[in-house]
Amino acid sequence: LQNEDGKARLIATNGEEIRYRDPDGKEQIYPWLPDDRHRANILAVVPGKNAWLMNHDNGKKLPQHAFWYWSAEADQGRRLLVGHKARPTAAVVSADGKRIVSVDEGGTIIVWEGEKAEFKEKSRIELGNGVLQLTLAPDGRTVAVVRTVAVEGTEVKGGWRFVEPELHVFDVTNPPAKPKPLWTTRIGQDWQKIAGPVSLAFSPDGKRLLAAFGDPYNSGMDDKGIRYTGLIPGSMGVKVWELVPNK
Repeated sequence: LQNEDGKARLIATNGEEIRYRDPDGKEQIYPWLPDDRHRANILAVVPGKNAWLMNHDNGKKLPQHAFWYWSAEADQGRRLLVGHKARPTAAVVSADGKRIVSVDEGGTIIVWEGEKAEFKEKSRIELGNGVLQLTLAPDGRTVAVVRTVAVEGTEVKGGWRFVEPELHVFDVTNPPAKPKPLWTTRIGQDWQKIAGPVSLAFSPDGKRLLAAFGDPYNSGMDDKGIRYTGLIPGSMGVKVWELVPNK
């Protein structure tokens, strides 16, 4: 997390409290709400601000499927962003801190706009289950999302199927009604070689997008708890896309 003068601050949570370390080494502790301790985690940090996004995992005393905009600034405090119908799993913040893009377990992407912790829902995109990761380009408009879908005809014992990742890239200020993948592994007939979690990153100029695939430990379990080491093929492949103007 970068504060206004560009110095790094460190934020961490164990679900019961938030520890916040200043550049001079001074450590502060913020108590977490007792109702919200289960699996609380940081979704994203806000560039240039002493603030971060954090879920609260459906506490009984608060709206379900919301997440916090939590700020260390005295005039901002905490704000709940309510709108998801499933648990938020990831979020990104634009470089100017005025746009948030979040996604939940059901694959709903919500675009929020505002500032000083006062954000309102601007639009939403229904992408579907299986979203693994999303990232926002430096322009604050272009989002890249990777999700996995089950491959028909690949059922194995226990009802598991092979899954294939697909990449979506679109402008969140003018989102498509039904997003179509820019790329899937089936296009290159290599879906059995590339799978697993994904890391996504745009280059500083926004002209390149890198995706790292695979996890050799990510395999399935059958109904008796037996691991299928070959169910989800291990791969640590990296792919890079370059921006083509007007396409």
